[in-house]
Amino acid sequence: MLKEVLIIHPLGQTVAFAFGLFNLITGLTRRCFILSLHINFGVLTYALMLFGAGVGAIVAGLASDGCLELSCYDHGMYDALSICAILSGALSGFMLLRRTKTFAWLPVVHRWSNIAVLALFFFQAYSGLRALAAIA
Repeated sequence: MLKEVLIIHPLGQTVAFAFGLFNLITGLTRRCFILSLHINFGVLTYALMLFGAGVGAIVAGLASDGCLELSCYDHGMYDALSICAILSGALSGFMLLRRTKTFAWLPVVHRWSNIAVLALFFFQAYSGLRALAAIA
């Protein structure tokens, strides 16, 4: 079962990254920007990434139960940072959606939180591949 989860986890995170990248490009350029699509893809991105964090915790638990040395310290640290950025992006997006009068800093926080989430994806991928290489 560990091998299946080790395959599903990175695939799911890559799909989440693809949705997030689409949202970032359409949100920044406003080309092909449809608010309902932006919201749904954003929710899907956040949900998949948070689900991936849960699957990652299951992988770490299965590895330790199987006496498998899986070094995930960096991966877990980047995961914690990603969750903070996801929450910041989601809350700022929700505030942008619900408020008629927005603060000037709110779109900036939303934009940079989501850029941070996607940038942290690369650190996650690198640290995850290093952890997998250590057990291969």
